[in-house]
Amino acid sequence: MSGRLSDFIKTYSTGTDGALSSMEYGGLFIEAHGSPPDQCILVLSGTSIQLADIEFFINCLVGKGYSVASIERDIGGLIDFKTDSKADRKLALGDFIDHLKRDRGISSIHIIAQSYAAFEVARLLVEAPETYRASIPAVVLVNPAGFDRQMRYVPHCLRFLFIHVLSGYASAVARLVISGRNAPETRRDFRRKLSAVHSFFIKTVRNPIRTFKEIADIVSFDIIPYVKLLIEKYGFSFHFVLNGDDNLVSASRTLEWSRRLVPHENVTVFPGNHLDFFVDERQIVSFMDTLGMIAVRGKHA
Repeated sequence: MSGRLSDFIKTYSTGTDGALSSMEYGGLFIEAHGSPPDQCILVLSGTSIQLADIEFFINCLVGKGYSVASIERDIGGLIDFKTDSKADRKLALGDFIDHLKRDRGISSIHIIAQSYAAFEVARLLVEAPETYRASIPAVVLVNPAGFDRQMRYVPHCLRFLFIHVLSGYASAVARLVISGRNAPETRRDFRRKLSAVHSFFIKTVRNPIRTFKEIADIVSFDIIPYVKLLIEKYGFSFHFVLNGDDNLVSASRTLEWSRRLVPHENVTVFPGNHLDFFVDERQIVSFMDTLGMIAVRGKHA
C-alpha cells in the first residue's frame, strides 16, 4: 500500500457525563496520480476488519485513479471492557472527515461503508446534515447491517461467530480444490477469500467484549429511519451494493428495504458472501463502472 498509516494518528478526548474518554484511531490517505486534488473516496470497513484486510480493494481504487482515505481501528484485547464502538466509530469518522477537509484540502468525499460502518455514517450525518451534505455527494452502503428488523441477538451471535466463518472456510477451500485448472486470477480470488475469512474470525474472537457489544448494537439500532430522513429531507444520495449469498446480514431483507428507499439504478447485486466485495477482482472491476456513474450523477445533484 503506497500510503502510510503513520501519516495520521489521532487521539480524541471528549467529555461524556463529566468523565473523559479517550479514542485512538489511525487515518490513511493515498493520493492517486492524476486524481482531482480536492476529491477522494473514504472507505470504511465493518467490524473485525482492518486496513490489511481491504488492501487489495484500496489498491484497485488507487490503480483506477481514485485518491483513497480510510480509518484503522485497534481491535483491542480479551478484557477490553472500556471499548465503546457505538460512540468511538462515529467520533473517529467525524474527526477524520474534518482532517481531510481542513488539512488535506478535500471538499468532495464519496463514502463507501461496509457492513457495521453504515451505522457510524448514519449517526454522524444526522447530527449535522446540512454541513455534511455539501461535502459528501454520495454514500455507498456495501452489505450494510441494520436492515433486517427480525434479527435477534443470540442467532446473530451464532451466525457471526460460526455460520459465516465455517461456510466461508468451506466454500473457499472447496473452490480452491476444484479450480486447479482455472485461470490464475480465479485461484487468487479464492485465496484472498480464504485469507479474509480467517482474518475476520481471528479478529472477532481476539476481543470478544467488543464483538458482543457491536452485535448488541447491530440488533438494537434501527438505521432505516436515519437513512430515510437523510434521503428524503436532506437530499443525500445513497447507493446499495449487496452480495446475494450473504449469510451474515440478510441480503433479501436489505434488498427489499433498499428498493423502497432509493431508485432501482442505485442498487447493485453481486453473487457471493459478506466479504467478497473486498477480495473478488471481478466484482471490483464491475463496481468501478458503477462508481464512475455515481460520481457523474453526484456532480449534477
